[in-house]
Amino acid sequence: MRGAVALLALCIVCTAHAAPTRNYTVRLYSGEDQALFVKDGPIMTPLAVVNGGRIEVFEGSAREYFAAGRAYYLYSAGSVGKALAGGEMDVGCGTRAGVVKTVEGPDANGVLSNFPLGPQRAAARAPTGDERKLIKLMAKQQLRRQGIPPYYIARMLDSESQGVQRRQSLAVLQLPDNPEPRLFASYALDWSLDKRRGSITLSFIAEPNKAGTYLIGWQDFDQTEGESSGSTRTFLASADLDGDGSDELVLAATGNEKWWYEVLSRVRGKWTLIATSPAGGC
Repeated sequence: MRGAVALLALCIVCTAHAAPTRNYTVRLYSGEDQALFVKDGPIMTPLAVVNGGRIEVFEGSAREYFAAGRAYYLYSAGSVGKALAGGEMDVGCGTRAGVVKTVEGPDANGVLSNFPLGPQRAAARAPTGDERKLIKLMAKQQLRRQGIPPYYIARMLDSESQGVQRRQSLAVLQLPDNPEPRLFASYALDWSLDKRRGSITLSFIAEPNKAGTYLIGWQDFDQTEGESSGSTRTFLASADLDGDGSDELVLAATGNEKWWYEVLSRVRGKWTLIATSPAGGC
């Protein structure tokens, strides 16, 4: 669904930005919330608001934030740029979102804000071959602990075959104060066997410890049987959203013809899902 939305939006960006403004000053207007949005391709979607250092649910209409020519900071993992809103659009099934275009810095997915966030600490990159092996090993261990049979683990992590659809998303976050990176992984398997259907999904964050090994800092696992498909997550951004000096992680999720965004933050030393923003779907 998100792919179809992106293709639709690409056609609209050309007209929405036919005469872009050159004023890239980001403004927080009087009485306005400190607002956070997701830039996912050319689409701008409300994520949350920051109130007194707390990340809270975005409520009400975002139409005024989508005004053509309005500038925002754009934070992705390791870079800060700016982007311009280009008006409002329907992304399908009555869901409203904004059109957005990068004007300064890398044209990357990330978090948009109408106020400056804290310094960028983590830089994102694709995993190396050794890191991929480590991530797969940790995923296999977690699936075994959940009682998933080897038959499904092999198809989820290693191969594709008839009647099997698998999806995966991997990312590595390099922190300046630690030579060992933070690892993110998401795997999903939709299977069909003997007229039965089901799905298995696993997402996790792994972090290095003082012993030089990795520990799972956050995990989401789900196993269903029936027509519904599992949720797939993709790393989107790492940024200090609430100004506490520690980065939050923003994930994009899809499943059952819907898509949404999640914010993970450290709460008493543990990664915790603190906000979910519905983005669209039918």
